[in-house]
Formats: sequence, C-alpha cells, structure tokens
Amino acid sequence: VYSPRVATTVEADRTCISNIHQGGTPPVEAAAVIVDLAKRMLEQKASGINMSR
Repeated sequence: VYSPRVATTVEADRTCISNIHQGGTPPVEAAAVIVDLAKRMLEQKASGINMSR
C-alpha cells in the first residue's frame, strides 16, 4: 500500500502479487514484476485501484 493510514486504508488500496510458486510464476519473473510495480507505485504515488495501467 502506498502511504497507508490507520483506519482509512481499505482493501482496494492494496496491490497483490500472487501465484509465485513451482508451476506458477517463476521467482525471477515475479521479482521483475515486483520491481516494476514498486517503481510505478512511487512514480504515481498510488497503489491498488488508484494506479493507472
């Protein structure tokens, strides 16, 4: 969550990355997705549904 606040952060503010396991997304690929996502979150100052694609 970008800039979380007690009592005002809701599930829609969260960004989730899942399916990282054998038979799913390989860890190396998931790491690249996480790095890209973190960069976009910082650039857009947003997370969850508030981020543009």
